[in-house]
Amino acid sequence: MAAAVTYTNITCLYMLFQMIIFTFNSYFKIKKKTKYIMWGAIGAAVLNTVLDYVLIFGKCGFEPMGTAGAAIASITSVLINMLIYIWAGRKDIRFLWKEKSIYVKETITLIRTSLPLAGEELLEGSVFVVVINALIAQIGIIEIGAYLLIKKVLDMIMIPMFMYGSAVLTLVSENTGRKNQEKMVQITQTGTAISISLFIVGGFIVLFFRKQIPRLISEDEVLSLAASMVMLPMVLMNFFNPIQTIYKYALQAYGDGNFVLYTAAFVDFIILGFILAVYWIKPTIVIIFVGLFFSYLLNYLIYRGRLKKQMSHGGF
Repeated sequence: MAAAVTYTNITCLYMLFQMIIFTFNSYFKIKKKTKYIMWGAIGAAVLNTVLDYVLIFGKCGFEPMGTAGAAIASITSVLINMLIYIWAGRKDIRFLWKEKSIYVKETITLIRTSLPLAGEELLEGSVFVVVINALIAQIGIIEIGAYLLIKKVLDMIMIPMFMYGSAVLTLVSENTGRKNQEKMVQITQTGTAISISLFIVGGFIVLFFRKQIPRLISEDEVLSLAASMVMLPMVLMNFFNPIQTIYKYALQAYGDGNFVLYTAAFVDFIILGFILAVYWIKPTIVIIFVGLFFSYLLNYLIYRGRLKKQMSHGGF
């Protein structure tokens, strides 16, 4: 019971630190100080990796701690990351005591603006993911293990997708205020081209080393073999993911967050219905990969059509 309480406390702290980090990420993007985001993320990733190795496996004089070591490594890395951000933005951290009422108005505005974004993230990042993971877990332990292992690998090569997506969100927002549609189109197209290019390069690299990469993460030979076998379909499955993500951020920056939310809900409902219909006949991980591929593709096509309509003079 005590261990469960401890893990709950660590999780709450981790989430709090991540929310503060996310806020500072937005601040640094607006202030054009993205070097702090880059170095903070790199430092946190390196520190987390080192601490994982030391604490989980018991290196450098430490006792092996297993999952507890992983938790401590994660909370420590995000804490250091947060402290670096606070130090970097310390000059702008202040409370205007004489203008307290402005915080109430701004809070209400932020809630209204963020609700569609939060809904879309909750839908795709939690509900949809939980259902997909549950379906794969029903097929077998090895299948869900291989899927999650390769997903971690692909998350690494899709980091540029989130980097350029965030850049598109910031830059398109700025040019929306200036009503510079041509610039908004150029930013979106450039972000898309760079993201998909880096994804293709990263995809070729992980496919070339598809037998070696799983063994770097897991010592289980059966799991590593299964992971290497699903590497290709999972790379292909995510081909349109970087593209639809960039267009999603562009629409959100354009003030079309509600459309993104409704589109994500509609597409996820259709795709889940398709997956469940085939899954009921014959449970197979392939149909899940096919469903996710068409989910990203449909989102991209709908987002692209919406942007084309919104920016009729942009030449999409």
